[in-house]
Formats: sequence, C-alpha cells, structure tokens
Amino acid sequence: MGGDFYKPKRLPAPPLEPQHGELLFEFLHREDRYRCELRDHGEPYGVEAQFLKNGQFFYSRRFDARMHVTRTPRELAIAWAEAERQAMQRAP
Repeated sequence: MGGDFYKPKRLPAPPLEPQHGELLFEFLHREDRYRCELRDHGEPYGVEAQFLKNGQFFYSRRFDARMHVTRTPRELAIAWAEAERQAMQRAP
C-alpha cells in the first residue's frame, strides 16, 4: 500500500485569536500591570475571573451555579477577584 494514504491532507488550522473578557479592574504593583477580566462561559460552565500580568495569562478561577445557593456565579467571581487584588496589593 502507499505510504501517505492514511495521512489527512488538510490545511493547518488558523491561529486562535485571543478573546478579551469584560474588564473588571487594572492596577500597577511593583512595576507590573495586572488586569482582571470576567469571562462568561454560559449556563453550565459559569463565570471565570482571569488575571493577566503584563498582558500574559497569570491565573484564574471559575465559578458556577452549584457553588452557592443565593449568589450568582458573577457575584462570586467579582468578590473573589476583589479579595485577590487586595491580597496582591498588601504583599510587600
């Protein structure tokens, strides 16, 4: 049998475009710029609070409806992001 019959002949996938979330806040700390964005992933997946440091992904946390009975995922994400910002700004 031929050597290339099993190799798919397809075009390479286009590069992924970075998607920006909803800006929650930005701040400077020790010469670094931090940005926090909220990303709503829809009903089953919830809301993600994502921190960027100097434009690069730093860390994030996702919140969904199963996490709290009375608060929305968005409210949980905002509260967590604000607490993280305060902790970062207190750090020496």
